[in-house]
Amino acid sequence: MQFAPGVMMPSSNDRKDMVTPVTTKSVETNIRYTLPEQLVLKAQTAGKNAISRRQSEYGRTPPHEDITVLYLDVGLFSLVDIDTMHEWHCLKKNISAIHKLMKWIETKPQTETRCKILKRVQKINVYTSLKSKSGETLVQFDDLTRFAGEMWLSDGCVFVAALKVADAWSRSQNSGRITQVHVVDPVFLGFQDAADRARMLDTSELLLSTVSQSRVILIPVYIVVDISHWCGAIVDFGCKTIWIYDPKHNEEYLNAVTTIMTKKIVPVIDQACKLTIRRSSAWYQDDGHNCGGFIVKWFETYINVAHNTKVAEDLVQLTPDFTSAKDLDDCRYIMFKSVFMDVTS
Repeated sequence: MQFAPGVMMPSSNDRKDMVTPVTTKSVETNIRYTLPEQLVLKAQTAGKNAISRRQSEYGRTPPHEDITVLYLDVGLFSLVDIDTMHEWHCLKKNISAIHKLMKWIETKPQTETRCKILKRVQKINVYTSLKSKSGETLVQFDDLTRFAGEMWLSDGCVFVAALKVADAWSRSQNSGRITQVHVVDPVFLGFQDAADRARMLDTSELLLSTVSQSRVILIPVYIVVDISHWCGAIVDFGCKTIWIYDPKHNEEYLNAVTTIMTKKIVPVIDQACKLTIRRSSAWYQDDGHNCGGFIVKWFETYINVAHNTKVAEDLVQLTPDFTSAKDLDDCRYIMFKSVFMDVTS
């Protein structure tokens, strides 16, 4: 199927149909179907290009009503209708994702929490942004549906899940080697200014610039090497170590995390405290979507093990190399429950 971008014709009060210079067809006004998504996306791109040309030529932005897109063997469509088709495709995806999420939840053991979740899911606007009670961060409802599929978890979901791990630990422990567990928001990676980044990392509590032997800081780290991928780091002041973990056990990924720690984390830490960056050997990720789940699972495992381990003991071999698909799915569900109940309660 071929298409050509329409352009804005000279305005006229009595003109009702916009046409392109290459056609005498009238704009479709009785649309009874939706074009395939890829064609809609191409049409939107063509429409935006037409708008840009008119902006350059006339110095003003034409309304979408004045832009038409011609499908040579279908018809002439207003960009407004193309935009509506795009919204329909987006809504269809969201509804499909919700159905998939509910089916996934229904496979889990029947509990009071599961019943609450199913009721709340049915009432939530698919376009809504939900505010976390733990981290004052926003989580899109669309991001929550990603737990049910083979999907990469968003920054907000990984951050809130890690916060819930830290919060549960801090409330249950008031003695022992680790009594303080904090989480760094992964958005720090987007801060280009070093001073702004330092304020965001250190917070008003001076978590990094002042050292406490009983404090552990969990750092979700997203990297982009050949793919977008979640890795993790843990600053453990008690053993003077920054542990890093890549679920893929990939040398390039680990080097990328080491660089981030060296350039963005270490400069914020009290310079009198000399920390060693070490690699943690934990589960191996053999799929393309569970990296976020592995990172949160690693955080929780580390603080549980380290709390009951002497500082001098080696924690390199933290876990077995592999875990079952069922355990991973259960882990994702536990994460989902903690995040969902936090942002919807």
